[in-house]
Amino acid sequence: STQAKTLFPYTTLFRSPTTFETYEDHRMAMSFALIGLRVPGIAIAGPACVAKTFPGYWTLLDHLRASAVGR
Repeated sequence: STQAKTLFPYTTLFRSPTTFETYEDHRMAMSFALIGLRVPGIAIAGPACVAKTFPGYWTLLDHLRASAVGR
């Protein structure tokens, strides 16, 4: 059987502003935060949960955001 996949532009999937609930799951916080690099108004509930596995994640993300300005 063939399964069809439909891809949507990120602008139709995420309405801004949006706060993603992570339920203290660092993987959810880190992955949803990447969306915020392209979609303005994205917020993460409970961002401190990433300290479990990647204490410097938010600093690194800020550096990525700064380096992507104007690209």
